Amino acid sequence: MLIAQDESILSLISDYRCKSNLIYATLFTYKEDDKERMKNYAQAPRPGNAYTSIVSRWLDADYRNMGFSGSARGEEDFAEYLAGFPEMSLFVMDYDHNSPSPEHLAETHAPFFEIIRKAHPDVPVLFLSRPDTDAEPEDSIRRRDVVCATYEAAKRRGDEKVWFVDGHELFGKIGRSECTVDGCHPNTLGFLRMAERIYPVMQEMLKNV
Repeated sequence: MLIAQDESILSLISDYRCKSNLIYATLFTYKEDDKERMKNYAQAPRPGNAYTSIVSRWLDADYRNMGFSGSARGEEDFAEYLAGFPEMSLFVMDYDHNSPSPEHLAETHAPFFEIIRKAHPDVPVLFLSRPDTDAEPEDSIRRRDVVCATYEAAKRRGDEKVWFVDGHELFGKIGRSECTVDGCHPNTLGFLRMAERIYPVMQEMLKNV
């Protein structure tokens, strides 16, 4: 534990290069089967190994991870809550995995973004689709197309502060099965590969912030 002895030290340890990044996402914390709900600690051995933590360290940025285990459904009420945050360097929308269906994602994704954009017209926004696409490729493609459609619609309206990353690219081409503990939840390797792909995109997003 680091205890600040005076205000100068407190300033030193809390002075990040940029304002807080806000990430609205799924958060893989447990898995559920017919017998029992069990902790799935293998996703990452510690919180610092999640891609959100890795990228934020590389960017020298604080972050708020609004991750929900199975419960990030793109509700407009929660979008309003997030829109109320006074300052953010960038915003990440990564809740594809928690939508019950591609149809539900299509109903919620663009409206959720529009609430955030109305409150923060100049904040860079990153859209991500799910990384574990191998088990259900057709479903994953439909979801990816919904997320990409929100991005493309924003670009057509002249929004130059939106980015899209196809989740299928996040685990790479080789060793994809080694990136999860169960074909779904990323492990340490999976999170690292996600961070390596997302980091340069966030660097670009923060160039003029």
